Amino acid sequence: MKSRDAKRVLALLSLMICHQLYAADQYIVGAVLLDMMRELSLTIFWGGAIATLFSLGIVVSSMLASWIIRGIGLLNTLLISLFAFSSFTVLTGLSTSAVDASICRVCVGLGQGAWNVAYYSVFGILYPKSRGLMSGVAGNMFILGILWSYPTASLLLSLSGSWRLPFYVFGFSGVVMAAPLLLTVKPGISEDVKQGTDGRMKKAELLKLLMDRNMASSCALSFFAAVGFGTITSLYPTYLREVLKYGEVLSSAMTSVQMCLTLVAAPVVLSLSDKHGRKPFLYLSSVWVAPLVYLMFRPEIGSPHVTALLCSIYGVLNSGGYPLLLSYIQDLVPVGLIPLATSICTTAYYAGLLASGPIMGSLVALVGWENASFWLIFCYLAYFAAALIVKETRGRTAPVT
Repeated sequence: MKSRDAKRVLALLSLMICHQLYAADQYIVGAVLLDMMRELSLTIFWGGAIATLFSLGIVVSSMLASWIIRGIGLLNTLLISLFAFSSFTVLTGLSTSAVDASICRVCVGLGQGAWNVAYYSVFGILYPKSRGLMSGVAGNMFILGILWSYPTASLLLSLSGSWRLPFYVFGFSGVVMAAPLLLTVKPGISEDVKQGTDGRMKKAELLKLLMDRNMASSCALSFFAAVGFGTITSLYPTYLREVLKYGEVLSSAMTSVQMCLTLVAAPVVLSLSDKHGRKPFLYLSSVWVAPLVYLMFRPEIGSPHVTALLCSIYGVLNSGGYPLLLSYIQDLVPVGLIPLATSICTTAYYAGLLASGPIMGSLVALVGWENASFWLIFCYLAYFAAALIVKETRGRTAPVT
């Protein structure tokens, strides 16, 4: 392996490890939420809000991320955002009320929005011809992070009896990872991705881009996909514990089962989308999920074996996920505007995540878990409707030389 290739591999490995912590910092709340609600005397509305409030920060920082990257560079953006979301994860563990927990989660999101845009911009710029596959590999780090963080957080909770310990452990881990990130990214990929941070766009051109049918449909796809994914990932463990009376370890294991097949299927689906287009796989992860969601919230068929099967099927059908949406939107623009396109897609996606917790929490409080699931079915059907009007555009980005 050439020295330049070895440096790139080390840089990408460091990024991928950090992205696993990024995922863990988002979704460990789901593993400890019930205990957090009990100690802080939170309602289901506040529980749902705290589980997804990081999305508010991500929405805000995602809108600014492409300008931040252009101003201070990818490396500085990655380092500052990693330190920010890790530090506020630690501070979440010190929360004593719904208010300070909410503030900490919003601040976690402020760091994560810029991180996410910078992270996926790297892969979109470096690998234009295999963007789907590489976005799938990059996205698998998010899934892998959820996969191991849920049982780890549950184990820490079980051993310590405190919901606070997982926040301390994962937050400090992110702070520590700033050192290897600094040592590997600059020599490994900084020069290679520089051309992808130099794009300029006038206000009229930006408005035209935002009004483009494909861009608008991508935002709708991202929003409704995020509502479904965010609700299932953040609140389904609470449903399993509250309605089906599963223990904290078993409920977290079900979420991990859901992610296992996604981890395997995602690179295959994304690689096929490079060859055959994104649209067939947008259908796969939308219209086919709607009836499955109905079954997932029927307590009469909620034995552990059936639940594990349903979670596994959901994991396969949803395996395209955010990387598929992102690959599609990055195909629409020249290489210099990939950070901007990534910023737009991320903003829409995390707006959906932000809405998912409070909406589902309110519906559960009003009509119960079973009836609230019809909201998720509607979201997946809306996702499918948006996919129908997508017009694919490929080959407009040039490879990095």
